[in-house]
Amino acid sequence: MTRISFLPDGTHSLWVVIAVILAHKRCITLLNHILMETTVKTNGTLLAAQKHAGTQENKLWATLEANRFGIIANLLLIIGCLGGISASYGADYDTLQLSLIVFPTILSLALILAVAPMKSIVSLSGIAVILDLLVLIF
Repeated sequence: MTRISFLPDGTHSLWVVIAVILAHKRCITLLNHILMETTVKTNGTLLAAQKHAGTQENKLWATLEANRFGIIANLLLIIGCLGGISASYGADYDTLQLSLIVFPTILSLALILAVAPMKSIVSLSGIAVILDLLVLIF
């Protein structure tokens, strides 16, 4: 059996190891470059948001963004419990009432999961809570 080789015997494994090491270093360099660009863009976005936080309304949304994790934990508790109670007691026999409860609740939870801006999360969560209370009361 004839072996076709471009390299001398015994050097195939060495070249494979060298190629793997070089590819690994290139991947790490590429990942570091991508992560560094993301960090720089994020810091630039934060600085731009801080510059525009001059008015009272913008300061409120900037504060909500800064306290995102605590607010999201509270919203999850309020939306989840109120939506479940409203669905079980308020929407027994009507599909329209159930859909009025389910759609805003699930959309607000999806926005939380997607790490959407706090302005949209708080707005849709407020709508969900108002609809849950309306269905529960009436």
